[in-house]
Amino acid sequence: MLNFENYIQVLRTSYDAGYVRKAFYSALDLIGGIPEDEQRFAFCSVKVAGKDADWIKTNNALNAFEFKLNRKLWKRKSRKQKMPIVKAIEPNSGNLTYHFHALIKIEDLKVILTDAELQYIIKNIIIDLDETNSRNPNLLQVDVFRFKEENLNTSYDDFGKCLHYCVKTSSKHYNPLSNIILTKKQQEQKKLL
Repeated sequence: MLNFENYIQVLRTSYDAGYVRKAFYSALDLIGGIPEDEQRFAFCSVKVAGKDADWIKTNNALNAFEFKLNRKLWKRKSRKQKMPIVKAIEPNSGNLTYHFHALIKIEDLKVILTDAELQYIIKNIIIDLDETNSRNPNLLQVDVFRFKEENLNTSYDDFGKCLHYCVKTSSKHYNPLSNIILTKKQQEQKKLL
């Protein structure tokens, strides 16, 4: 069992452990529970370009990233099912702009990819998004790692740390896991609010 207490990393002053704990276990369910030993994962953290990187723009970038990644790695199979993923949208300092994180379980690929090849594919998908700044590669971080059962509930567990990092801004008023697909009409209506 994954013990939330072992992964607490207070990275912000407004940290609400109760809401973060609830989101942590929700994220664990989204990714499919505790993985098998040596299961491969990719974690990415992306800052959306521009001073107008509001929640809608960030949400659209995250959805486009997931769609393109599924289509690239799973080909035709991506129409029927998607890779297990934890998607989180978080505010930047000042809560005026946003960025996103994604923890992806890599499974059932049709071709064998090394970690470096997988990292290269994910970076290129992100760079090609209209919402990201392809001229500044420092705005994105992509890591590929394997889950080690022996590291479960220790400071060496990258899986647990990434899961916690995705949900660390959870609070009574904000859920970073909320992610919806908006039509163009809905986007325009949200901008007016």
